[in-house]
Amino acid sequence: MIPQSLVTSMVIASVSFLLAVWLVVQLSYKKLSISLAILAVLAGWYALVYFLGKTGFWGQSPLFAPFIAFGFVTLYFSLKFLYRLPLLQSVTESVPIHLLVGIQIFRFMGIGFLSFYALGLIPGEFALPTGWGDVLVGVTAVPVAFFLWTKQSFAKRLAIWWNYLGIADLTLAIILGVTTFPKPFQVLPAQPDNSLIASLPLVVVPLFAVPLSLLIHLLTLRILKKSHGLQPNV
Repeated sequence: MIPQSLVTSMVIASVSFLLAVWLVVQLSYKKLSISLAILAVLAGWYALVYFLGKTGFWGQSPLFAPFIAFGFVTLYFSLKFLYRLPLLQSVTESVPIHLLVGIQIFRFMGIGFLSFYALGLIPGEFALPTGWGDVLVGVTAVPVAFFLWTKQSFAKRLAIWWNYLGIADLTLAIILGVTTFPKPFQVLPAQPDNSLIASLPLVVVPLFAVPLSLLIHLLTLRILKKSHGLQPNV
């Protein structure tokens, strides 16, 4: 049994992340119609993941792979489109760089993986590196954002490498999530298996929080690299 308090806390954390992203956009870009459109997209995305997760849809495997795998493929192409969208580039550039970094404090929600592991619900092969990696990125977002806000000489270079760390952590989480899922790509013989990652409340992390966090990392890196005269392409 998953404690209801853990379910509630993870849902609150993910919804708070969504609202914080919208609030930062609204306060920075100051165009209500655009910020509301972004809020509608984020809320619709979250609702789709949540309500399909409630039915057990993401864990079903009527074909050669579970639906969560097809969700990842869809998100990959969606993120590529969003990253190149001129409007989103304009919106991102209006946001103070320290806020783009600071908002990643929500990566601290990775502690939920550690809680599920402590209850024996998901494997340590996935939960430990993913959970602690997220906690590390979330905690260090605060000093990196502070250095950017106070315009320290080393801040932008530090922020570039910090974003690389955040992307590496998310990439590792996806790899471990796939290789510990019961089928069809399981490589690590984890006990218990990682089937709960395709169910509520955990599924909102790989299908919502992770790709949103990854997109913010990529957009932040583009701005930081431009300021250093580096190539901003992904």
